[in-house]
Amino acid sequence: MNCSACKARIGALRDGELPARDARLVESHLSSCASCRAFAERLDAVEASLVRLTRIEPRQDFTIAVMAGIAAMPVPERQPTRLWWLVIADVALWIAIGALTAFGAIRWKAIAAGAAAFGAKLGVAATTLYGVAIDFHAVPIVALGVGIEIAFLAVMVVAGRKYLSRVRATLSGVLS
Repeated sequence: MNCSACKARIGALRDGELPARDARLVESHLSSCASCRAFAERLDAVEASLVRLTRIEPRQDFTIAVMAGIAAMPVPERQPTRLWWLVIADVALWIAIGALTAFGAIRWKAIAAGAAAFGAKLGVAATTLYGVAIDFHAVPIVALGVGIEIAFLAVMVVAGRKYLSRVRATLSGVLS
């Protein structure tokens, strides 16, 4: 038995929770290893110190006093949310996607397949992400952002189907 395995089992040995075979291995290692024996002695000293501690009981009105103190605290002032830069970044991103599609740099079938795989992976984590949003009280903001993004995507798809073939033909003629 090596030292790290022995040190990990000393507490269980002292509590009588090790199987007989493991207990013999740990005791054998402790008898031959001064470092682990010193570690076990320090562990025993700490445990003896903890046993001598006196238990502290909170006063009867502790919870009420803490809650009253919290209630007396001033409510933080709400900071205004400035999301205009997200709208600008979103529009710039969609313009870049449109230009790349017009030049043929983006292959939609491969992207759709990748998006489907990503969507499947994202579905697995959706519950966790929703829990985080709840913890940060951000569900309404996230829902609004997702709704705007979906609406913008729908508009871009409709406009793209109508105009991208013309833009691509025009740009191909200009660039050639």
